[in-house]
Amino acid sequence: MNKNNKKIHKKGIPIAVIAVASTIVIVTVAFFIPKNNGSFNLRSMTAYFQVRTFLRNVISGEYEKAFEYVYYYDENPENGSEKTYDEAKKIWCDRLLSAKENCFSEFLAEYKNLDVFLRDGEIIATFDATVYVRGIDKQYNTQIKFYNDKIAGISCEQVLTDFEKTISGNLGI
Repeated sequence: MNKNNKKIHKKGIPIAVIAVASTIVIVTVAFFIPKNNGSFNLRSMTAYFQVRTFLRNVISGEYEKAFEYVYYYDENPENGSEKTYDEAKKIWCDRLLSAKENCFSEFLAEYKNLDVFLRDGEIIATFDATVYVRGIDKQYNTQIKFYNDKIAGISCEQVLTDFEKTISGNLGI
């Protein structure tokens, strides 16, 4: 390579770096600006990773890790709970463990198509759940209920199922 080619090559590297960095900044800024339909913003993106981690921990049986994302309460989310964090965690984790060990109970086996977005300022998370029910896999179109930006419960299409009661943050169930 002669000297002229080296000079051209050295000038091209900073321009390429600036172009790539500018593109990254523009895409990042555009991603975090809330859209009218509630998609692509910091709050829904954070909730997406929260829900994904929660569901993966529930499926893998790591209930203590999953509980970090749960809003726990006694009967009514607005009133919270009088239980300590450790008491609530024990109740919730024992409930999920019992459901999985008891072949007559319902528990989450897998999930697909997780979608998290804002609607009217409220976080909405939907996914397709595969729930193990008395030895049979059932499919539910499911929605996460949030309270104070934590998971308070899960709602399926049908009436309140054992699965919904088990995974709920409601300690009074």
